[in-house]
Amino acid sequence: MENRSWGRRFGEVFRLDTDVDREGTTTTIRESVAFRGTNLWALILAILVASIGLNVNSTAVIIGAMLISPLMGPITGAGLALGIYDVGLLRRSLANLALMTVISLGVSTAYFWISPLGATTSELLARTTPTFYDVLIALLGGSALMVGVSRKNRSSNILAGVAIATALMPPLCTAGYGLASHNVSIFAGAFYLYLINSVFIGLATYLFSKALKLRVFTQNQDNERRIKRLHVALTAVAIVVFITPSIFVAYDVVRESTWRANLANYQKANFTFPESQVLNTQVTGQGNHRVLEVALAGAPLSQDLRDHLNQLLPQYGLDGLSLRFVQGTTEAPSPKSSVESLVPQVTWHGATS
Repeated sequence: MENRSWGRRFGEVFRLDTDVDREGTTTTIRESVAFRGTNLWALILAILVASIGLNVNSTAVIIGAMLISPLMGPITGAGLALGIYDVGLLRRSLANLALMTVISLGVSTAYFWISPLGATTSELLARTTPTFYDVLIALLGGSALMVGVSRKNRSSNILAGVAIATALMPPLCTAGYGLASHNVSIFAGAFYLYLINSVFIGLATYLFSKALKLRVFTQNQDNERRIKRLHVALTAVAIVVFITPSIFVAYDVVRESTWRANLANYQKANFTFPESQVLNTQVTGQGNHRVLEVALAGAPLSQDLRDHLNQLLPQYGLDGLSLRFVQGTTEAPSPKSSVESLVPQVTWHGATS
C-alpha cells in the first residue's frame, strides 16, 4: 500500500492535466494569430530593435527585441490547427506567418542597407550555423510555451523565457543582413535557423494539443483527410529539417580539417627563412576571406619573396587566403632546435564555416 501511495504521489507531481484550461488555451492561441494594427507595429519595431542590436553587437538589445516580437503567434496557431483539425485556422496562421516573414526580411534588409555600420559582428555570425542543439531548443521551447499557455494561471515568466530561448527574430534579421550585404552564405544559414525554430515550435504545439486533448474543431471528414495529409507533410519536413544540420556540420568539419592540414603543410614547406624567423601566425576572418598574419623577427622579407609566398597559396588548396607580414626587429634571433620553428603556432579566431 505504501508503495502504491508513493507511486500515486509521484504521478501527481508530474501530471499536466490537473489545472489545464483547454478552452482558454485554444482561445489564447487563436487570438495571437491575428496580424494587424498593434501586432503589425510591434513586429516592425521588434525588427528594428533586433537589427540595431545585431548591428552594434548588443546582446541586451537583441533580447529586448525577442520579448516584443509577435512572430510566435502564427507558428503556434499552425501547430494548434493541425492538432484540432481546423483548416481555416491553419490557412490563416500560415498566411500571416508568410506575411510577417516577408515584412521582417524587407525591413531588416532596408535597415542594414542604409546603416553606416557594415561590419559582420559576432552576434550576426552566431545566427548563421544551425546545429542539433537549435532543433532541441526549439522543440523544448515550444513545449514550455504550451505548458505555460495551457494553465489556468498563465505564467508570463514562461512566455518571456520561451521568447528569448527560441529567438525567432534575430536569425530573421540576420537573413536580412545577408540580403543587404549580398552574402548568400549568411542569408542561407540564418534563414535556415529561423526555419528550424518555426518548424519545431509548431511541432511542439501540435504534440501538446494532442497530449492535452484539446477539443477538436470539426468532425468533417474532408477536413480530417486534409489535416492527416498535412500531418504526413509536417512529419517529412520535420525529419528533413532535423537531419540537414548534421549534413552541414559534417561537411564543415571535414572542410575545415582539410583546410587546417593544408595550412600546416604550406607553413612547414615555405616558412623557413635564412635571415628571418617566424614568431607566430594568426588566422583572422572566415570562409573564403581569411588573412594569415605572420609575425617575423630578423631581416625584412623582400617584396618578391612575399609575392611568391602569396602565389603558392592556391597550390596548397588555400584559395581565398591572403598573407600579412608583421616585421619585428631587424636582427635575426638564434634558430630554434625543435620542430616548432618549422610549424608556427596557429591561433584561430571567429567562425570556421
